[in-house]
Amino acid sequence: MAAVRLIMRRDTTQNWVLVNPILKRGELGIEIQDSGSRRIKNGDGITPWNELPYSYLSIDEFEAHLNDVNAHDIENIINAVNGDIAQINNAISGLA
Repeated sequence: MAAVRLIMRRDTTQNWVLVNPILKRGELGIEIQDSGSRRIKNGDGITPWNELPYSYLSIDEFEAHLNDVNAHDIENIINAVNGDIAQINNAISGLA
């Protein structure tokens, strides 16, 4: 099976505004701001870049959210495992 490589278009704010391309439907464009923050626009195949709205989350916000979700999921898994261990210990104590 061949590996799939996904590459998103990315450029500076100034270049996006200057070129003002039309992204294909579903194509993502990453805007790199002077501050280093990144924002995303999702193409519709019709609307020029300058008229497209930004996606709900910036890449930085998305990554932070993903890290929060992962930390929460990990905590839930640990709690579940600890609960299972407690039940096993109780069962073993009952056998003795």
